[in-house]
Amino acid sequence: MFIFSLWRRQFTRIQFVFNVYIACCEFYYLIDIISFIIRFQDGRYILLSLFGWKHGCKVKWVTDIDVAKQVLLNSVDKGSFLEEKLFAPAWLPVLSLESVNGKAWNDLKSKFIIFQKHLPPVENLVAAARHILSTQDPNIEIDAKEVVRITVACFIKWIFNLDWDIKWNFVCEASWEWRKEIAAKGRGNIQIKHQTIEWLINLINHSEYYRLFGEQWSNPEYYSIIMQPFILSPMINISDVAVSAYRHPGMSIQEFIHYYHPFPIMERYIEKDFVKHNNNGDPIILIKGNTQVFIPLDTIGQCEQYRSSLWTPFGIGPRKCQGSQYALPLLTELMSYYKDNPQFMPGKNHRYSGRNNDHLSFSESIYQLILFIKVFIRN
Repeated sequence: MFIFSLWRRQFTRIQFVFNVYIACCEFYYLIDIISFIIRFQDGRYILLSLFGWKHGCKVKWVTDIDVAKQVLLNSVDKGSFLEEKLFAPAWLPVLSLESVNGKAWNDLKSKFIIFQKHLPPVENLVAAARHILSTQDPNIEIDAKEVVRITVACFIKWIFNLDWDIKWNFVCEASWEWRKEIAAKGRGNIQIKHQTIEWLINLINHSEYYRLFGEQWSNPEYYSIIMQPFILSPMINISDVAVSAYRHPGMSIQEFIHYYHPFPIMERYIEKDFVKHNNNGDPIILIKGNTQVFIPLDTIGQCEQYRSSLWTPFGIGPRKCQGSQYALPLLTELMSYYKDNPQFMPGKNHRYSGRNNDHLSFSESIYQLILFIKVFIRN
């Protein structure tokens, strides 16, 4: 009788532990499903419509390629949704030319244009890439981390005429910390971010570019015009693009960016009625005023066959990608070199990508849900 009672108590404990385990698994899958729904398809429509309701404006998703083109050509205001609430804070302490808005964007762009005029020709960037690739050990595995290192090494050689120093490898690690926060998968390491900023400011201070803005380079409004377009964004985007290139070797660069764009959603705020005239000259309201427009490049990529006349790879209008004239030649050089190379494995060690790492860990799902709730409540 005693043995039976002992066995029964032990069985009860095992059953309790098993039930707790099942409950935890169910909770994990529930959180994962909710997180996935929020990020894709109907879930993001509902979430952003709720934001619109709270802000007192309408929300419209534009998938028509021609209407989207006209919206981008005739607007500069990104509104106060994804870019302002999620991406701009994730870039900090760097100011992203892609994410800031209004006067901050105008000021940052004017400084970027001044700096841009003093850059070497883009042919020098291609030459830097060729030199770096030709001197590389052919037996080294080209995983995501190596793609990031080669990318930033090309830009440092081009901008500052400096060869990559292995002491700077923390810069590559910092890109993953920024990427993690931009993809809403966790808080980035602020120490390594500041270390990277100090590294860049030191390079600027010992270069001919110092005379452009002097001591002002130490301010975010100035160092960001190099850090975001030429250091961080290339490391983040080219590693994403490399994965797509590896998976679709028969496509051109513009083609696989169209189908698998690193940043799936573009946004604009339409303050006044967006009108188009038909063949008879009669006005047609395409989008009513006080509307936040979202252009889902991932959906367009699924529905629209790529053709060379499309604007989708690098955008169009006043807020098109400022780095496209540099990114395309560099990507062409890199992907041509690595095509059919058995050492090219860009998917290995590739992390924190909304495009290529869609499955979230439990902690990442929790972080994302809490972040969305905080943003919704506070704003």
